[in-house]
Amino acid sequence: MMFLNLLPQGIKETIKIRRLAENIKNIFWAIFAILIIGAIILFLINNELKNNLKNYQEGFFLQKNYQSGQEEDSASINEALKLKTEMQENYFPLSALLKQSMAKENENLRLARIKIDKEKNEIIFGGQAKNRSALIDFKKWLENSSQFYNINFPVENISNKENIDFNITANLNRDAIK
Repeated sequence: MMFLNLLPQGIKETIKIRRLAENIKNIFWAIFAILIIGAIILFLINNELKNNLKNYQEGFFLQKNYQSGQEEDSASINEALKLKTEMQENYFPLSALLKQSMAKENENLRLARIKIDKEKNEIIFGGQAKNRSALIDFKKWLENSSQFYNINFPVENISNKENIDFNITANLNRDAIK
């Protein structure tokens, strides 16, 4: 059997180019379809994660099993999580503040009481100073500190020259306390 090659060379090249173009088009459509399917999958995953996060934040993440009596356990766990979140949001770093205040104690000044009222944003220092100058130095330290403002220093605090019982009230600058 014999095959005749009757097509001219230019037409053969055109047919090859058409087949190549058709193959490239098919590959493009396949990649496009894969990308669309991937985008849909990612969209669905994103929505599911958003719903899970929303449920978690609302306290419904832990599913209740009413047949086995675990609904109380789930509620108590959710309540504990809410309480812990609230505690972390209301955290107030006092250790550095107390350490700095206690560092001002010396033989001439003793702090006997430090009362902190978070609701009023207030601190009260109480104690005894051996002399007036030690108490005035402590007051100046409070005034120069960025952690305190609106220092209330009653006149009774300096009415005596020695062995002075004092109470000093100041407001706390929470932004400066770190």
